[in-house]
Amino acid sequence: MRVHFIVHESFEAPGAYETWAINQGHDVTYSRVYAGDRLPDDAVGIDFLVVMGGPQDPDTTLEACPHFNAKRNRR
Repeated sequence: MRVHFIVHESFEAPGAYETWAINQGHDVTYSRVYAGDRLPDDAVGIDFLVVMGGPQDPDTTLEACPHFNAKRNRR
């Protein structure tokens, strides 16, 4: 099984989820958004997706969180 973590901030860590996945022998991959990693283009091959929280919300500005553009993502 492939477990993919989306990590929004450097202070977040998958912790016990990551330990569990590794101990189960699953393939573990990451998108460290804060470091500029791209998100997966699609979910093909991802069996378990863990999205870490992060401090962003719908009103977050680019100044507060440079990798999260709330205005651009509004529909």
